[in-house]
Amino acid sequence: MKKLIFTAVIFTIFTFNSHSQNKLIDEVPNIEITGTAEIEVIPDEIFISISLRERQEGKENISIESQEKKLFSALEIEGLNIDNLSLTDADSDLLYKRFKMDQGILQKQYRYIAQNAKEVSQIFEILDDLKIQDGFISKVDYSKRDSIQREVRIMAIKAAKEKADYLLEAIGEKTGKPLKISPIKNNQNNYNISSNVSGFLDEVVVSNRFNFENKEFYESVQYSKILIKASYYVIFTIE
Repeated sequence: MKKLIFTAVIFTIFTFNSHSQNKLIDEVPNIEITGTAEIEVIPDEIFISISLRERQEGKENISIESQEKKLFSALEIEGLNIDNLSLTDADSDLLYKRFKMDQGILQKQYRYIAQNAKEVSQIFEILDDLKIQDGFISKVDYSKRDSIQREVRIMAIKAAKEKADYLLEAIGEKTGKPLKISPIKNNQNNYNISSNVSGFLDEVVVSNRFNFENKEFYESVQYSKILIKASYYVIFTIE
């Protein structure tokens, strides 16, 4: 019973505050502004999904273990950081061990995080040499995205203030305190790479486009920038 009463009180307070804020906005002269900002960054985290499967080449059985050893060796020879290669999840290794003696289709999922176009090209050359056909780029990201998001949000709110300032200055008025600040959410895919990569990053939208048709794509990844964008709706009083 106490819980229900407490919930009702919270709801009443919230309703009262919302009503009071809306009443204040209606009574005080104000200006409604949308501020937008964006920053382009070069992706430095390129996620490559790799699937190792047992296969037959003539009468020879190519095991996952032999493919793993060759893959690790090739990474070291190419000077790539082997720490950037990891199992997608623990179940991948457990599943392999569990069915190892059943002669079924065995598979292990790996992920390599490349930092630039050169590493991407090296990885796919290794996969080609080892005849590993199940490899693709699952997504790209920027390692310092959180700090860039904060910067873009601040820039967007400042942009709203600057817009209000010059609009009000034109009629001899000044911008007062903000009555309301709300993020504008944009429902777009984070990465427009393939149907496998989608989602949202709060009000900050990250988008990118790549061309998978030929090898030139892998060499141009570093030049395909990620757009980090934020928009805010702000209501300022008019002094």
